[in-house]
Order: sequence, then C-alpha cells, then structure tokens
Amino acid sequence: MKLKWLITSVALFFAATATEAKIKLKLGLETGYQIYVGEHLKPQLDKEADAEEVNNAPSEETLTNYNPILPTDDESYMHCIFGGLTGEILWRRERYGITTGARYTQFIDIYDFDLKQTTSTDEGEVETFQSKKLTQRTHYVGFPVEFRFLATRAGRPCRFYFKMGSSWNFLMATDNLVKSRDPETGEESEKNLSDVGREPDKFIGTLYPAIGCRFFSYRPHLNVELHLPSFIINMPASYFAHNIGLGLNVSVQFPTDKKSYEKYRQMGAPYY
Repeated sequence: MKLKWLITSVALFFAATATEAKIKLKLGLETGYQIYVGEHLKPQLDKEADAEEVNNAPSEETLTNYNPILPTDDESYMHCIFGGLTGEILWRRERYGITTGARYTQFIDIYDFDLKQTTSTDEGEVETFQSKKLTQRTHYVGFPVEFRFLATRAGRPCRFYFKMGSSWNFLMATDNLVKSRDPETGEESEKNLSDVGREPDKFIGTLYPAIGCRFFSYRPHLNVELHLPSFIINMPASYFAHNIGLGLNVSVQFPTDKKSYEKYRQMGAPYY
C-alpha cells in the first residue's frame, strides 16, 4: 500500500509540472553505492540452546574499540547499495532542478556475533554449533528528494553541478545470516536468525551533499557524482553507530521534450 501510494504521488507530481512551457522534465534510471565508517556495538552471545533453537538474544553488549575516522578493521564499515527510477524537473534555462522518484536501498553490515549451541548427552555437554560472524541485510523502499544547481549552461557536452540530496526509506525486510561451523565435522553452513537482539529502524533518512558532471548535450544524459560526505540520520543496522561516509551515484536521464534530441540545435552563448 505504501509503495502504491508513493508511485501514484510521484506520477501525478511530474504530470502536473511537465506541461509548463519553461519547465523541462527528464526521466531516468539510477544506481549507486555508499560506504559508512563507524563503530560496532558487539553482541556477545554465549548461551546454551537446544539443537533446534538458535534464535537467542545477546546476553550482553560491549562497545568495540574501533576508530571511526581511521578504522583498522573491515568490520567498522557498513555498505549500502541502491537503485531506482527518477524524474527531474528543471527551470531557469535548466540551471535549477528538483529530483524525486522511487528507490530501493539495501544496507549490508558484517560484525562479530559469537554464538554457541550445545546439547546434553550422557557424557555431558556437547557443542554442536558455533558462529563468529553475522551478516545483516536490511531492505528499504522509499524516495529521494534532491536539489541540483548546474553551474554551466544547457547545451554544453559536460555540465558541472552541485547537489543537496536526501533519501527517505521504509523498512521492507531484514536478513540476519550467520556462517556456522560444526565443531566435530568442520562443515560450514548458513542460518537465518530472526532475532539478534535489536531490530532495524522502520524508517530511516540519509543526507548527502554531492558534486558531479552531466555528460552529453542533446540526447540521453549521463550523470556521475560523488557524495562527500553522506550522513545517516538514524541508525539502520542493529549494532552500528557514527554513520558518516561517502558514495558514488551514476544515472542516465532521458529528456521528454523533442528539442533535446536535435543534434544541431543552436547552443547559444559560448562562455559558461
């Protein structure tokens, strides 16, 4: 229901504005990657469980000694990938633009997760399950809201721009995968835990100022931009804090007006 409402609202917004004579509409596809540096709250889980029961909450939590600025361990990173459909409205000779659309976002976090499972036998306690790492993937669907200023005029083959972007996302699903090892046989397998002590936020937002370039003149455009820095407003992962990072976004845009595809269109003033 939320996704249907989002798509309908975006479609009506662009349909209402595309009829304006001096407003240009560009539809596009985007994809991107962001990496965040921070600290992990390290769950320590060392509880006995039955052979069929491994979904235990952490018994205690301790803060690992990661440096959020100069990390020395790959577990102090959190990764984010996203992609979606966009529409951009431009005005004032295509110098100013507002972009929104529909976006899928996935956060990927890997951290220490000590989990042991034992069973009782006549000879005593026997360890049957052991895990050291947990990979948490959180899946969100939402929409971006971005404001763009293009420093060079329309018609140039390369247009430099500044952007202030944001993304607002609703939680759809969460996967908590642990890689386990049988102490006796040494065989490895993956298990999906439904409870790791903390639930990801149902709604998260990100902010990302960016600089980039728009390539090609009167044909589909290619945008390449760097997000530096990128901020997470609230915590999307169960055990990650100090969310600041950087990212890269690539998008292709298709102008909706016929004149944008005229190869020999007059370019106008040549200075900027």
